[in-house]
Amino acid sequence: MKTFTTFILALFVSAAAFAGSLSPKDAHKAMFNVFTFDQNGALLGSGYGFFTAESGEAVASFQLFRGASRAEIVDWKGNRLPVQRILGASENYDLVRFTVEGKKISALAIGGAQDLTAGNELTLVRYTTEKKGAPQATQVLQVDNYDAYKYLSISATNENANLTCPLLDASGNVVAISQRNVGKDAETACAIDARCIQTLTTNMTSFMNSDLQAILIPKALPASEQEAMTYIYMMGYKDSLQAHTAFNDFVTAYPENVEGYVSRAAFLARQRQFEAADADYAQAFAKAENPTANMRPDQVHHSLSALIYQQWVSGVQNLPEAWSMQRAYDEATQAQAAHPSTDYRMQQANCLFAMKKYQEAYEDFIAVCHDPAIQGDKWTARGRTELWYSAARSLELAGGDSLEVIALMDSVVAQMPRPYDATAARFILERAYRLQAAGEYRRAIADYREYENIMGPRNMTDRFYYNREQLELECKMYQQALDDIQSAMAINSSDPTYPVEQAYILLRAGLFKETVQACDDMIRVVKDNPDYYKIRGIALGELGKKREARESLLKAQSLGDPNIEPLLERYK
Repeated sequence: MKTFTTFILALFVSAAAFAGSLSPKDAHKAMFNVFTFDQNGALLGSGYGFFTAESGEAVASFQLFRGASRAEIVDWKGNRLPVQRILGASENYDLVRFTVEGKKISALAIGGAQDLTAGNELTLVRYTTEKKGAPQATQVLQVDNYDAYKYLSISATNENANLTCPLLDASGNVVAISQRNVGKDAETACAIDARCIQTLTTNMTSFMNSDLQAILIPKALPASEQEAMTYIYMMGYKDSLQAHTAFNDFVTAYPENVEGYVSRAAFLARQRQFEAADADYAQAFAKAENPTANMRPDQVHHSLSALIYQQWVSGVQNLPEAWSMQRAYDEATQAQAAHPSTDYRMQQANCLFAMKKYQEAYEDFIAVCHDPAIQGDKWTARGRTELWYSAARSLELAGGDSLEVIALMDSVVAQMPRPYDATAARFILERAYRLQAAGEYRRAIADYREYENIMGPRNMTDRFYYNREQLELECKMYQQALDDIQSAMAINSSDPTYPVEQAYILLRAGLFKETVQACDDMIRVVKDNPDYYKIRGIALGELGKKREARESLLKAQSLGDPNIEPLLERYK
């Protein structure tokens, strides 16, 4: 029996390595019956195929494998062998290439139909369990070009037993593969040039190949180490069985590749297999000591720190004790000690922030902010923006001076490329909040306006306009405040505070007649709100109508306003 390693290495045999050892009279020994099953184990279909290499490579109909989660073949001796990996697939050619694991596999040599013409005699080999096969003579009726290959019309009948069977030339080489003739009322079959088998491979973009993705059986990795790693990276974790199989295949095929262990550990952590992930990191550290390894020890420390950190910030529950944020920080520290880097110090800062050690986090963040390395191409403007914001947030949570925090927010905004986008808008709004808290109202208003310009008025909420109106009122920007409260009312007409605020703005602006009119309009709708009577009373008092003013103020008092007495005294 082959070892698993031998099997995996067989997956990477190049397309040029097709070889067979059977004579024409024994060609039936390369045939098999194939059965495919769905995710629930139900039979999807059955058909025929044949081996193209003694390593266990074979071909069959693609349509049989569509949607299949499992498949097995029954060879001419009755042996059942599971399909291990899909090596390539094409709906266009209706062929799938795959591998099984078995011993003493008989295979056919692959030739091609390039020299065939109408009238040539071929031998069609069918599946049989008899000790002696029963091949049948088949004539080529017509030869057409199809892509870079030949497509044949043959005399064999268009029945299931004759489909996906090899057509041999006089030397016993497979020159074509029989296929169903889909023409209306067709009685004879067709055949595709056997050379097209060579195109049935995987590469680093196979995760996007719809034909391969239509088959749920694990796929073989691309032939080269670099393409195989890119394929694993790009395929993601959507199908955990496919991903786990691919990682295992890669590590088995390339045991010295450190990145293989690191990548598999990330997958295992996602599956909450933390002990297995730690075991992979132990292997990664050991392999990284080799001077020719594709990852240095410091890079492995950094990746482990990032992996543990990500589990924490993602909110993964019930992490093992060994996967603590302190360990993430320690791993980052070891990386920094071995090979100082802005990335490693940034990771240290992230861990400190997560542990709520804000002052220490600030010191690391600000050191990275001032590192000339972040001005290089490796760091994007957005990355620098996030970095400065992390420094500002750390200082703020550490209880730092508010003006220093605002200065850092100025640096955040300064990093942002123009024209500003939605990401930039977020930071501008963050600065506005801090300016507002520090009493820098006019600067805060400017940031609110910039935010509105970027995001568009249609994306603003009523609370946005209300908050800005409050600042404008503080700055005696009455017209702007009036415009904003009216915008808030237009968005949310049911909030009772907005009409009161509108009346108050008119009062503050000295528009006393307009104030009285606004209050009268609202009193006709809401008769028991003391605020309208109070504001109306003040406006009337300022207009010199003291008797009416007192009447309105007394009404406000009767409706529960406790602060009316000083106003009554004022308008005696």
